[in-house]
Amino acid sequence: MGNSQNLLNEGLYSVSTQLSFYETLTILVISLIGGLYVRYIYWKLSTTFSSKISFGNTLLIITISVASLVAVVKSSLALSLGLVGALSVIRFRTAVKEPFNLAFLLFSICIGISVGASQYIFGLFLLIFGTIGFLFAYRSTKYAKSKGFSIEVDDIDTIAFTLPFGSSLDELYKLLKKTTSYYSIISIDQEDKEPISLAIKVKVLNPSSLSVIKNDLFEKFPGSRFSFYNSPSN
Repeated sequence: MGNSQNLLNEGLYSVSTQLSFYETLTILVISLIGGLYVRYIYWKLSTTFSSKISFGNTLLIITISVASLVAVVKSSLALSLGLVGALSVIRFRTAVKEPFNLAFLLFSICIGISVGASQYIFGLFLLIFGTIGFLFAYRSTKYAKSKGFSIEVDDIDTIAFTLPFGSSLDELYKLLKKTTSYYSIISIDQEDKEPISLAIKVKVLNPSSLSVIKNDLFEKFPGSRFSFYNSPSN
């Protein structure tokens, strides 16, 4: 029984092919180009309020990483079996708040898998048709907005304020009413003759509204503190 198990293990490790230098370089170069292209169209077509630069760079690294992972795994049966066990215990808990960003994330993974599996023609067509799809979605959204259709996005975030003692909350509420389409108080905390702390859920009108809130806050409440939290939706 022990001998047969050893033979099985030796057989698994022997079923592997060494990636050539040319194939390795080809996969890495094409995945780099594909990742840069995905990042470019994300920067051009995304309507996110979050940092486009940060998430775009993430898409680039994911494309290269997935392509490298698939290229290594396809060369060894033992590695592919081990990878299944390793990934089964991994949990990714970083929420992607906006569905359109999630589509770009899945798109970059598909490009990486195609390149890593040496399916270059399929990867090229995937880039072409994916670009057409994203462009159509972007243009249709712009068209719908221009025609007056309401396109609601659940962009509820959190702002924490610390105001000096004696500050008027009514002034803060007037400021939020001017710069947000929705706000709701989560908590208010204050001790006697101490600064007042508030946590408020908001839906800002546009990205520049955050700068308006911050600048007006510091002007009307000198010595105050402003903290913005991009809250992932469940």
